[in-house]
Amino acid sequence: QFYLSWLNCIRPIRAAGLPFHYPKLCDTPEHLYCLDGFDLALAAIELEATVTNDFELNSPERIIVVTGPNQGGKTSFARAFGQIHYLASLGLCVPGRESALYLFEAIYTHFGREEDLSTLNGKLQDDLVRLHALLKKATSHSLVIVNEILASTTLADALSLGKRMMDAFAALGAPGVVVTFLDELALHGP
Repeated sequence: QFYLSWLNCIRPIRAAGLPFHYPKLCDTPEHLYCLDGFDLALAAIELEATVTNDFELNSPERIIVVTGPNQGGKTSFARAFGQIHYLASLGLCVPGRESALYLFEAIYTHFGREEDLSTLNGKLQDDLVRLHALLKKATSHSLVIVNEILASTTLADALSLGKRMMDAFAALGAPGVVVTFLDELALHGP
């Protein structure tokens, strides 16, 4: 019943011409890719505005760094990366034309949220506490998705902290996506 419901759910999206397929699942993140993937949540509400994207990670690459202007689709790409992997882990067909995806143990995300005044932490401290907790739980068999953190500090501090974050991700070895306003992070590390 679950799988039939899934096929019913995606029927209008398929009918509009957006592709779905069954991905190849990989035990290691040596070569991961997706052709014409898209954000399923966005396609469900704005079918005509849906844009497809490709990604490819070849060893030693592990992290896709996405930068660009506001409203350019960075967060939608990060969500799509997580969605595609999660749906594949359930044995479902996934958005896109073709892919090789990582068979992960857990997905860890860090998306922005409103400041919690009850903790008496500032936005930066909250980001760092949550990032630290994510890094303590994640392993090389995880997926990591981080969306626009460090925006509440100076550019110099954000670069310094961002480079330390990228070093921690490189040491972890887990594949993932980092959405950032810091173009310099795209060239940091292997």
